Amino acid sequence: MWNYVVFLIFQGMYLAQSKLLTTELYQHLFLNSNYTINLLPVCQNGGNVTVKLQTALRQVMDVNEREQIVTVNIWFRMKWNDCRFQWNASDYDGITSLNVPYASVWVPDITLYDSAADEVMMPGRENYRTTISSDGSVAYNFPTVLKSVCRIDVTYFPFDTQVCKLTFGSWSHNGFEMDVVNSATDGDLATYIEHNEWDIAAFPVIRHVLHYNCCPEPYPDVTFYLTLKRKSQFYVLTVLFPCILTASVAALTFILPPESGEKVSLGVTVLLSLAVFLLMVSEQLPASSDTYPYIVMVYAKIRHTDNKTNQQE
Repeated sequence: MWNYVVFLIFQGMYLAQSKLLTTELYQHLFLNSNYTINLLPVCQNGGNVTVKLQTALRQVMDVNEREQIVTVNIWFRMKWNDCRFQWNASDYDGITSLNVPYASVWVPDITLYDSAADEVMMPGRENYRTTISSDGSVAYNFPTVLKSVCRIDVTYFPFDTQVCKLTFGSWSHNGFEMDVVNSATDGDLATYIEHNEWDIAAFPVIRHVLHYNCCPEPYPDVTFYLTLKRKSQFYVLTVLFPCILTASVAALTFILPPESGEKVSLGVTVLLSLAVFLLMVSEQLPASSDTYPYIVMVYAKIRHTDNKTNQQE
């Protein structure tokens, strides 16, 4: 019994001491050092800040073909070095990291360049805590939902593959001040939740450095190429198969004798069926004059042929 009481006393003393050391460390980093979040964490003349980016794709929430917008749920990860956060862990009883609020530290203004949302910065980024380490490294991971512009090419619908770009970079700093690099060659799909209409064919990452005629500074960005392959089974059963079946029925009009009254009725029924299926397909596709789905042209050809046959009769 007494041993248990002594254990609790020493445990309480240890926790109190650890809390005091954490408070002392926080004061050392933020209060006694005149730390400010308004300045880039550059500790040498001519240097810049290198920010490593990575995304973990959780879910493709929506692919809006008509508005050409993709909505994704991701975990966004940033890591950089701030030399103002270096300390000797042995001076603080082995404390090697500290979690602090977002508003307490300088955080890169990384933005989704092709955002289709009203909010410029990534939503929810200010609601979480950063992790600073004794070697000066800072990590900030947070979940967010992004809407990005994505050009949809439906030429091969419903066997199409779409590539949507998620391009990230600094909103206000050039490459001389802040460099952005990818921490891996592919996006993280370890926790991805399957979509009922799209498969992830690939998720590579490529870093670009752009130069503009107006300015001598480089402008780096990191682009995640989200490659989506449509699951075609549903459209095969509800669009393609009825089209083939209707076309096969239309061929029967050439077998029926000309004097048969059912020949005209069959032709009209086929024509109306094709019109309904063509309307169903058009509702699924974006209004664009850049590309024409082959399936629409096939429907139009069959409908034209059937209509011509009815006119001859």
